[in-house]
This record gives sequence, C-alpha cells and structure tokens, in this order.
Amino acid sequence: MYLKERTDIFLSDETQIRLDSHRNIILEKNDIKQSIPIEKVGSFIVFGEYIVPHSVVKVCKDNSIDVSYISKNGKFTATTFFGFQKNVHIRVLQTKKHIDNHEKLSIAKKFVSGKILNANHLVKRVNGLYLKNFTTDNIPDIASLRGVEGSYAKSYYSTYGKLFISDEMKWKGRSKQPPKDEINALMGMLYTVLNSDIVNILNLCGLDPYIGYLHEEYYGRPSLACDFLEEFRSAFVDKFVLNLINRSEFKKEDFETKKIENKAVGTFITKKSMGKLFGKWSNWYRSDEKKYKRLSINCNRKTIVEKQIRHFIHYLTGDETEYYPFDTNDF
Repeated sequence: MYLKERTDIFLSDETQIRLDSHRNIILEKNDIKQSIPIEKVGSFIVFGEYIVPHSVVKVCKDNSIDVSYISKNGKFTATTFFGFQKNVHIRVLQTKKHIDNHEKLSIAKKFVSGKILNANHLVKRVNGLYLKNFTTDNIPDIASLRGVEGSYAKSYYSTYGKLFISDEMKWKGRSKQPPKDEINALMGMLYTVLNSDIVNILNLCGLDPYIGYLHEEYYGRPSLACDFLEEFRSAFVDKFVLNLINRSEFKKEDFETKKIENKAVGTFITKKSMGKLFGKWSNWYRSDEKKYKRLSINCNRKTIVEKQIRHFIHYLTGDETEYYPFDTNDF
C-alpha cells in the first residue's frame, strides 16, 4: 500500500537541506527552519540545478523515497527510484497486451474514454458548457484513436478557456514548450509533476512506465505514465489551476517572461512562487480527502491514482474482467 499522510518537499537553490542527529530532514529557507521526520516525507521534487546532498540521497535510498528532477523550464528530467518491484510476471502480462494489437487498442480506448469523460464533467459542472459528442466506439486502429483524441483535446481546451473569470490573466489557447501565458505555465508544470508521480507509482506497483498503449514508444518517454495522465489531466490539474486563477491565489507577479535558448519567448513561474505552487498542490493532492464512492472509502487524490493503477494490474492478471477509467463524479 502506498503510504499516505506524507508530504512532498520542493527543493530549489534557495533551500538548504540537511539531516540532524535524529535523522530528521532539516529545511532552511529565508531564515525559516523546518524539521520533518523522515517517515513523513513522500518525495523530493528538485527544481533547476539544485544538488541534493549525498547524506540525503542515502536516507532516501534507505527509506525508498523518490527524488524527481524538473528543469527550470518545467520539463521532467529524471527520477531516482530506489524500490523496483521484483514481480516480473506483471511486466510480462503488460508487454503481451502491448504487442497484441487488439488488446492494445482496447486498453488505449479506455484511457481516451476516461479523458473525454472527466473533461466533459469539468466543463459541464462549472457552467453547463457542452462539447461536441466524441466517442471511441467503432474506431478501427490506434492511429485513428489518436486522431480522435487530438480533435477532442482541441475542442476541450477552447471550451476550458471560457471558464476563467480573471481580468488579469487570460487564456490564449493551449501552448507548451514554451507556455505563452500564465495559465499554460501552471498547467504545464503540474502536468509534469503529476506525470512524475505516476511514474513513481507505476514503478512501485511493478509496472514498466515505458510500455504504454495509447502513446507511441519514444526513447526516454514513460508512455504508460502518459496514458494514465490522460484520465487525470482535467480532473486534477485543470480543475486545480482553474481554482487557483479564479480565486486569485496566483497573480501576475508570480510569473515572468523570458527566452529559451535566446529564441522562443515564454511565460514561466518565478523561482520565488514555485515553492508556493508546490505547497498548494501537495496539500490538495495528498491531504484533501473525500469519499470515493466507487470503492466506498475516504481517500486523497494520490491514493486514487494508486488505486487506479492497481485496478489496471488486476485487469492484467485476470482478477478483474474489465478496466474502468477513473470517473471524477465518483469523488
């Protein structure tokens, strides 16, 4: 069981970190000191070129704490993972369904169906907007399915932009690498953070993050994590960003405009505001518990991601006959 009630710790070059004699994590930033018992640490998110001290890396290894690295431009760089599962049988089953075109298409349809379902819930729940009807029925192959998914994403994002009420920050359409506005800067960063967490949970559960179904295999891309991300984009990240902006929890001064490699101009979260973003996200993602009707339990959003991945494993092993995408209406 993935441990709950832990906190994700954000590290940047403004942070000093060390271990005390009781092996508590000591964080110092802007003359503020914080002590966190190691058993309360969920993961470390390292931003930019910050170097984690060897003593902290060792205690992460000893306690199976993941360390994820994100560049200053919001790109996932790497994850240091210390606890890979030894159940190779699960990965064999995962691979068999990947190389079977019929099974691969069937699973990929589930991920796209989950994406459409939850994105529709968000725009309908906020102000009753409706999208053109998209379905995965009667789609003959993966290429056609990806075309439907891409067309739906364009329709959804154009509608999503209408949900923002801020006069200060305006949606300019979906953009990335670099993001063209503040909203895209928040979305891109949190998509990266959530995807990184999905990679860690997949590893923990014994699946190979790089063998996916909907997303093509590219060197270095965790395709299965990207598949699962589709179910949670709108339900978690898009909803969270919408609340941040509409409640004025992030403002213009939390962002800056800069060039990437002296060429493309983009909008990015300031280093100072990055810690604030991760603090709000970690609290919302890890601490905010609600009734999850599908399983009749109280849990947080991180637990839902883990439960969904374990549900997928039960489908792979035949313990469950069908895989059901996450439905935000159940939470």
